[in-house]
Amino acid sequence: MAVAAASALSVLLAGCIPVAGPQLPDYVVLSRQMSHGVRWQLDAFIDEDGVLCMTVDGPKGPDTQASWSSGGCGFNSGPASGYYMAGPGPGAEGTDILYGPLPEDATGVRVASGKVVASHAFATGSGLPAGRYWWSFDPQKGTAAGKAVDPQPLDASGNKVAFTSF
Repeated sequence: MAVAAASALSVLLAGCIPVAGPQLPDYVVLSRQMSHGVRWQLDAFIDEDGVLCMTVDGPKGPDTQASWSSGGCGFNSGPASGYYMAGPGPGAEGTDILYGPLPEDATGVRVASGKVVASHAFATGSGLPAGRYWWSFDPQKGTAAGKAVDPQPLDASGNKVAFTSF
């Protein structure tokens, strides 16, 4: 019992809350947010094939019936495919929620607006792989000088880091 309580406490302290999903395997709430009066959350889980999946959905967790749920499973290392775009943020016209997993050495991600958003470690003991994740609101398919700009992972020194396959 003490081991289970300590494990649950370490997950809570890391900012991730494991819960059972209504229509999916157990999932981990990575972040809960409210934007423009709409509550949403970023979740992660491992599918039946052992592949990392992430989804943006409502406050009750992954739900295939939700009108603005978005997500997928598996990531590759291509610059435009190492992350997901959830489409317009809940209640936020003209912005998208961008998110995805990162290698352990990526401490931030430069998004199209030029700002660097922080990354967060997946909680140990959560069943998720070693690594980090990030999310950001950004202009729809952000552009700089008229060109599409994909998010770029960065290390603590500001050097580019490649997306990792998950």
